[in-house]
Order: sequence, then structure tokens, then C-alpha cells
Amino acid sequence: MLRILLLLIFPVAIFGQTKTYLTAVEREQIQKERSSGFADLDIDMLHGEISWKTHAVINRNLPKVGDSFPQYDPASNIFATGIDSRGKKYLRVLLREGSNWSMKLTTHPVHYIFRAHCFLFPSEDGKKLDKIVIQFYRLNYNGNSYQREIRRMIHPEPLDQAMYGSLTPGSVPASLLNNSKLIIESVARPSGEKATYMEKDGIPFPEGPEKMDQIFVLNDEKNPIPFDKQVKIKGKYKSLLELVNRRLTLLYRDEAVTKLIDIENAVDFSF
Repeated sequence: MLRILLLLIFPVAIFGQTKTYLTAVEREQIQKERSSGFADLDIDMLHGEISWKTHAVINRNLPKVGDSFPQYDPASNIFATGIDSRGKKYLRVLLREGSNWSMKLTTHPVHYIFRAHCFLFPSEDGKKLDKIVIQFYRLNYNGNSYQREIRRMIHPEPLDQAMYGSLTPGSVPASLLNNSKLIIESVARPSGEKATYMEKDGIPFPEGPEKMDQIFVLNDEKNPIPFDKQVKIKGKYKSLLELVNRRLTLLYRDEAVTKLIDIENAVDFSF
């Protein structure tokens, strides 16, 4: 009985090492995921839904990025439109903001504030999105100085390859989008450095600074990422897309209800 308990509690101590090899089935599954570019029907579906909702609302009377609103903090606007350095219009969606404490890599708590946004770039033909940028901005304060951190997920081709909206019940899509080009980048800059990459409302642009500290591509054969990290990145990207989609649904429904109210008022000829 004691031997069984030791085996359950101290497997590494008894056998020396944990499992360091892959079975043939595991290797086949990893190869299948990587060769498909981590294709996922849910991601295709979310790309499609986010695309048509973005096109439906982006030309509405939304706040402009950088505008001043004396009645409240402009950075807390959930939705705003802006123009990037290439002259491309985008819809900025606030995902989350707040403050917290961190003990990571430090001997004492570090206070930080954060804001997470998604930048949606609609195509000019009104049929798709040209790019999705999900950005996490953090300002760390250790009691003496500040440090700005920016982390981004960038999908340069966020298409609905499966054409989910046109599928009939029970049908199978002909193909799914290859997500190999999903980019993960990060940068940290001291507060003393002039932040030329910030909007007037204190939110970083969806691009820059010019030189990032880290840049990874989800499925780059020349610089591969460990498989477990690839799966984690894909799962995180999908969960963030779900959050973006929920935010857009609220805006779209609000606009639709407002339109119905306006129509109802316009046809009201009651005496």
C-alpha cells in the first residue's frame, strides 16, 4: 500500500524523469494541427460575424479617437473610430480596463494599470476585414519609475474561409482558414522615453514603436514555437474574438433598437 502511495505522490523521484517522448498518435496529431495552420471552424465563424458587424456600425456617429470629451474619460469609450498611419480607418473596441498588483519577477508588489483594446480594419469593398489587432497596454509603477508595456496579437488575414454564414445545417465547409500568420509581439519602454506611439487619449496606436522587443509568428517553420504554446495562443486568440464579438453585438443591437424607435416616432401621427 505504501509503495502505491509513493508511486502516486513521487513519480519523478521514483522513476527519475517524467515522460519526455511523444507517441506516434501524439506526433501525428501535432503534425496535423501544424499542417492545417491551426485551422478552426469557430475562428472562421467569429471572423465572419465580427466582419459584418464592423461594416454595419463603423460609419455610424461614433466618437473619434483622440477627441476630447469633458464629461468623461475619452479612453473609457467602448467604441471609437480612428485612422492609422497608412490612412486606413479602423474601429477601436475597449475589451477591458482596470488595475492590479503583480509579484512576477520582483521581490515586492508592483502596481499596474491596464487597458485592452481590439482594432478592426474593414476592407474598402465592405466584404471582409483587412486586419485584426488585439492590444494589451500596461503601465507599471514600482514606486520610483514607470514602464510602458504593449503586447499585441495581429491577424493579417482574418477571413471567414469556411463561409460559415452560407453553410446549410449539417453541411461541412470545403476549407478552413490557415492561421499560421498570426503574429504575437511585445515591447517595454521606460517612462522617460518620449512615447511617439500614443494617441491623444493615452492609448497606443495599433502599430509601433518601430522596434519591438519580441516578435513571434504562430506557425513559423524557421523559428518554431513549442506546440503547447501554439495551442495556448490559438485558444487565447479565439476567446478574445468571442469577447470582441459580444461587444459588437451590444452596439449593433443598440443601433438597431434606436433605428426602430426613430422609425416609430417618424410614423406617429397620433392626435
